Amino acid sequence: TVSNAFIRSQVVVELARNCKVLAIGYPFETVGDKKMAGQVEWYEYDADLDSWLPLGDPHIIPGEEESDFAGASIALSQAGDRIAIGSPGNDYAGTDAGRARVFLVNRGGWELLGTAINGTTPGEELGGSISLTSHESAGTYILAVGLRTTPKEGYVYTLSAEAARVYEFQTGLWSERGQGVAPEMLGIDTAWFVQ
Repeated sequence: TVSNAFIRSQVVVELARNCKVLAIGYPFETVGDKKMAGQVEWYEYDADLDSWLPLGDPHIIPGEEESDFAGASIALSQAGDRIAIGSPGNDYAGTDAGRARVFLVNRGGWELLGTAINGTTPGEELGGSISLTSHESAGTYILAVGLRTTPKEGYVYTLSAEAARVYEFQTGLWSERGQGVAPEMLGIDTAWFVQ
């Protein structure tokens, strides 16, 4: 499973640039019978009540599997109506290959934008860090995700390992933008900090 050293806090917070939407990630949260699946909660500020109220119904986005660590990284769009969630422990594409998902929120709940973005190699922990930007007028979104680049027990580190990948969302699909970015400082896990 993902090393606790790389999940720096049991609570991860993200505030939208408009200062009206707040997301809180709980990567160690047990969801149902899935230990450490993780979850993210979404809130919107109500100035009249001077209170943070749940955004969406439900306002909680859960991890999918045990030890997903969903919410280990989160990023909000400028308006706060879209959220990117990193799940570095997801095993869909191999043990700890990782996964990133982007959701659109509305009053009726939330919906997945396109499909999930999965890691490609066991142990790379895609989604350990994440960044989301948008061009709302053009309907496009750019997502950057960090990957683990330092050695991990049971996995082999290669000089061609990528530190980050960038994806673009257009016409309902995510596609990789350019090739993955390789780390320049070998042996330092800089990939867990993309912005």
